[in-house]
Amino acid sequence: MATLNNRVLDNGLTVLDTEANRIDLTSQEATSYAEASSTYTLGNSTSLSIASPTDRSGGGREVVVAAISMVQ
Repeated sequence: MATLNNRVLDNGLTVLDTEANRIDLTSQEATSYAEASSTYTLGNSTSLSIASPTDRSGGGREVVVAAISMVQ
């Protein structure tokens, strides 16, 4: 069985951790940034708190995104 070192998996998750600066909640799945940020948007947050990559129970790696509050 082939495996990937955690370092390989963490590099992708680290990009999410260090570069993500906005999350949009949408009314349906968007296929483009324009759809996510305007067509189907219900709201967005730029106050993101994303943890560093860690082991996930059951195997694999994960990052935890803190809960956000949407005020309308």
